[in-house]
Amino acid sequence: MELEKFVEQFAGQFFDTPAEMIKADTEFRQLEEWSSMTGLCILSMIKDEYGFFLDPNIFKQCPTVESVYEAVKANKK
Repeated sequence: MELEKFVEQFAGQFFDTPAEMIKADTEFRQLEEWSSMTGLCILSMIKDEYGFFLDPNIFKQCPTVESVYEAVKANKK
């Protein structure tokens, strides 16, 4: 799993925010478009792409896209 690919997949969950605005260090919850629905879409993307459901409590502790990536890497079985 590559960080660059993960960032692209993550950015794909935002429909109104240009993908180039979302980087590894983006604090995604600060984006105007952020909502709990976007969070569910991200968790669903992780399930579809990486084959497991990331615990929402772990997801809530991730402030940046890269921190979500690291959580996915650490929790993937």
